[in-house]
Amino acid sequence: ALLLGQFASADSDCKVHIVQRGAVCPLIEMLQSPDIQLKAMSVFALGRLAQDSHNQAGIVYNGGLVLLLKLLDSKNGCLQHNAAFALYGIAENEDNVFDFIKVGGVQKLQDGEFIIQATKDCVAKTMKRLEEKINGRVLKHLLYLMRIGEKAVQRRIALALAHLCSLEDQRTIFIDDNGLDLLLELLGSTNLKQQQDASVALYKLARKSPTLCSVDAASPSPSPQVYLGEQYVNSSMLSDVTFLVEGCKCFYAHRIALLASSDAFRAMFDGGYRDARDVEIPNIRWEVFELMMK
Repeated sequence: ALLLGQFASADSDCKVHIVQRGAVCPLIEMLQSPDIQLKAMSVFALGRLAQDSHNQAGIVYNGGLVLLLKLLDSKNGCLQHNAAFALYGIAENEDNVFDFIKVGGVQKLQDGEFIIQATKDCVAKTMKRLEEKINGRVLKHLLYLMRIGEKAVQRRIALALAHLCSLEDQRTIFIDDNGLDLLLELLGSTNLKQQQDASVALYKLARKSPTLCSVDAASPSPSPQVYLGEQYVNSSMLSDVTFLVEGCKCFYAHRIALLASSDAFRAMFDGGYRDARDVEIPNIRWEVFELMMK
């Protein structure tokens, strides 16, 4: 494995010959070895092979992508860095972008605790490389999967696109193709990690485009949208309804703004909460609820 990595580093033609002679599958198998040194040498070799466009699809096809992503969790700086380097190479081929996002690779890159600065830099370059490929047929295929794929895949795509898509494609992805609905579903999840991922994704969207907001995604309303201003977010001034979050924390709101801006709140206050002054909101963290209300 070490020799293959060295040959692949020294001569670009060697990369092709090494792969043609069947080295990829054994190297991928070695990634699962309990022997740390063997694992380190195989990921070193795969990292060098992955810098050649002819080899990237083969590494993904033979199961290397998932194993390389797992190595990002390693506490060994060398293993971590070589895995990140290999993933950087794989991301060069736009045909791998679908698989990268489907298996949760974007979340893995974002959540990783990377030991050395070189690894952090490599991960940032990989994210940039993926971002540059979210257009044309890649985007069309992702949107197709976001409509018909398994729920877990749909959610991973929505989360990834919140970080990677261009400003021009936001409305298509999150309004026309209901990506925003998927993020809001995760925001209401009882799974803390899913809540965190969704809140970060929504925050990223809001930072990219202040004009894209949840009220745009609601079905047409007979009432105009109402925005009172930042100073009235969780302000007791003229507040006529209080939400109880995490059992005891009070969030002050204004019924008219809620009615005019949200079908969900309109249904709530037209129904059983018509005269309620205090409304308990279960199963959501304070910071997530506050971000949603903003």
